[in-house]
Amino acid sequence: TILKPGRRSKSANVFGILQRLITHLRISWKHTVIIVRGDSHFCSKELMDWCVDQERDKAKVHFITGLTGNSTLNSMVKSLVDTCEKEYSRYGRFVKRYHSFSYKAGSW
Repeated sequence: TILKPGRRSKSANVFGILQRLITHLRISWKHTVIIVRGDSHFCSKELMDWCVDQERDKAKVHFITGLTGNSTLNSMVKSLVDTCEKEYSRYGRFVKRYHSFSYKAGSW
């Protein structure tokens, strides 16, 4: 198998695995839209740059990743979180919302 088990460490080569997997899928499904989804442990600069290149080249590879929170990201989604909290308080049901934005961390 070339899929990465969830229990593996972040240091596992997710980028290399995805490249191999997508290359293999393209043999049979040349024009299929592929959506790569991963949690924050999959999110590396190398992987994100590659995914952006795929979108730019119209390779029909898109990505959805989680990001580990920080104060900048938290402030970017504050109004959305506030709205969700109000909706939960009003209706007593769990609320799930999706949001997209551009973000680039500063250098260390």
